[in-house]
Amino acid sequence: MQHLLYFPFESKKYQKVRDFFCFGCLTGQRYIDLAHLTKENLVEDALKLTQQKTNKEVIIPMYKGVQTSVNRYPDLGRLLPKFSNQKLNDYIKEACEIAEINAITEFKSFKKNTTIKDYKPKHQLISSHTARKTFICLAYEKGMDIEMIKAITGITREKTLKRYLQISAEKKKEQLTAAFGKL
Repeated sequence: MQHLLYFPFESKKYQKVRDFFCFGCLTGQRYIDLAHLTKENLVEDALKLTQQKTNKEVIIPMYKGVQTSVNRYPDLGRLLPKFSNQKLNDYIKEACEIAEINAITEFKSFKKNTTIKDYKPKHQLISSHTARKTFICLAYEKGMDIEMIKAITGITREKTLKRYLQISAEKKKEQLTAAFGKL
């Protein structure tokens, strides 16, 4: 995410789509909720919203990354640039390709009870939902409590949350070294 966040796009379109996507990575919210955020959602030092899917109220304390994104578009009637979900998905793939986020990545698909593994450049796999997944994985890897992640994302069941988690090899090594490194 950091590479994308600081990549110097020449096109305003890609700057805006990057900002929308990265805001999702920093807040863990669904596309539909991000798309409807307005200045009225800023309450004191927090972002306050009612999630459309669950009708659950979520309060996200403002921190530097979120505040920077909010301040970037002061003249809009909303907090973020407007994109349809389909256009956001198309443009974020293009932006990530321009930013050379193209490591070959394994992904799985399912057809009639069969798991099919395939490989594609990472930019082809990125979508608006990737932002929510990124938030959950990064928050967990940085030590955020599971209950706090659930509260911020609006996810109620731990089983649902765990489907999002992909623990990096680096984090596994760190944990194993901490647990067994002195043997």
